[in-house]
Amino acid sequence: LPGAVPASIGLGMDKLKSLHQQVLPFILRREKGQVMKELPPKTITDIPCPLSADQMKLYKEFCAGSEAKEALNLLQKKLKSPIQTDQGMDDDVTFGNNVLRSLLYLRLIC
Repeated sequence: LPGAVPASIGLGMDKLKSLHQQVLPFILRREKGQVMKELPPKTITDIPCPLSADQMKLYKEFCAGSEAKEALNLLQKKLKSPIQTDQGMDDDVTFGNNVLRSLLYLRLIC
């Protein structure tokens, strides 16, 4: 906004974040079957396939790395203590970023 000072912009962003956290539990998430009843149910087919030697090497290197270990540690902490605190919200962002980054890398390997 023209003429807005950084302090008011920061305050507005904080209020927006707070509002988002309050409203998020009430936002409905619907599945495709609830919206379009004429669609057939989703079909999921798992096709296992072995990793190549190069893929296995990359997979083992990734699993031994610090980023994968950090993501696993965050996951274990999250599973042990599901109680939400203000600090927990920051942990959720870190948790989500680490897990998504790790999953993306694993998808690239495989």
